[in-house]
Amino acid sequence: MRWLFVAMFCLLGIFNNDAFAAMCDAGYYNDNGSCVKCSGFRYCPGDDIAHDCPSASEHKRTTFPDSEWQAMGGCSGTSVSGASDITECRILCMVAHVNGNFINYTFYNKVTQEYDITWLNLWYSVKPGYYLSNRGACGAYAYYTQINVCPAGSYCPGKSGVICNSSNRDVVYTPTFGLEYCPNDYPNSAAGAGSENQCYLTTTSGNYVATENAPQTECAANGYCPGNISVYYGTTGGRIACPNNGFAPAGLSDAVCYPHVLHVGDSNVYLKSTKQTTPSLNIKIGNDVFYANMTTERTRMNKDSSHYLHVKTTDNIHYYVCDDTMCPNVQ
Repeated sequence: MRWLFVAMFCLLGIFNNDAFAAMCDAGYYNDNGSCVKCSGFRYCPGDDIAHDCPSASEHKRTTFPDSEWQAMGGCSGTSVSGASDITECRILCMVAHVNGNFINYTFYNKVTQEYDITWLNLWYSVKPGYYLSNRGACGAYAYYTQINVCPAGSYCPGKSGVICNSSNRDVVYTPTFGLEYCPNDYPNSAAGAGSENQCYLTTTSGNYVATENAPQTECAANGYCPGNISVYYGTTGGRIACPNNGFAPAGLSDAVCYPHVLHVGDSNVYLKSTKQTTPSLNIKIGNDVFYANMTTERTRMNKDSSHYLHVKTTDNIHYYVCDDTMCPNVQ
């Protein structure tokens, strides 16, 4: 019967092609004579009809290599408010990546006929060795758009998603999510560190770490501390004990250990196996002879002593006994 109406309009001289044109603009659809903005999982190209977006049940989901991710349940469809083209159809998928979890938004691709044009990844949890940055949204979780390798000097232990809302936004929605700095005394770490125990210090000459998590301190007696040794948080180290139960003063950095110690009152002198000065103080222990240095300069017995050991020879020459800590390389 439509041709009868057309004929009548023509006879009356009021026929106009616009009479049969779409009533609503692109991005809207006709709902019983009213133009309604396109919404839901639909697009409205300007023909008064709201077209359903292609199914979201099968698609690529993310541009990450398949070996790096797996889907977490199904995906839901949405589209840009007022969508006028099929390319404005998009889907939202929960993705478990090897380095964390995120929500993936993907647009429809006319060429491939798949949802494979990634628009946005909103990360909300992260695995050890990585952290999140660039705040994206505060909602069910604190969301971020960027995942990063943990930088040197820090550690990233991994962090699960945290609920984010107006009441706690300032506390949980930090600029960096999952990033921690190494302790002050252990300021070093390699990039990608995932634990505080991967933070370390480098010992200085004559010092070591005697107690876990403590700063370095002076090298203990009867060992030496050469320095430039990495000691990790939660451990001790940096000191090498003298071999054969040898002796050494505190704070020693060189591998100079002594086989015996001569005690004089509350002071002592470290004895060597080789003679270094002429004359020298010779001490016989069993069948072996050990030596202490002698000098004509007034010198304390060792660096930690306030006492002097004075020797007068038969030819009336005055000497002072000392060890390498006080008078090394004397002649």
